Amino acid sequence: MKNYDRATSEIKHAAARNMTTGEKIIKIRESKDVSQAELARRCGVRPSHIMKIEKSHYKNCRVETFRKIADALGVSFSEIYP
Repeated sequence: MKNYDRATSEIKHAAARNMTTGEKIIKIRESKDVSQAELARRCGVRPSHIMKIEKSHYKNCRVETFRKIADALGVSFSEIYP
């Protein structure tokens, strides 16, 4: 839980440096010790899809996918998007 609290604090302070949605997802995912494969499984998408989202290559990604990611990580939608 301490890792998640630290990641949340970092995300809140990241606005000044324009942290991307992908960077936010990575911080939270890693703080909760969840792999890309596990996150993909929880969301019902391929691991390559999570990789693209984390690298901000998600031009055609639906908002619903970001909602699934937030739910799978146990955070609010507003913590990761936009």
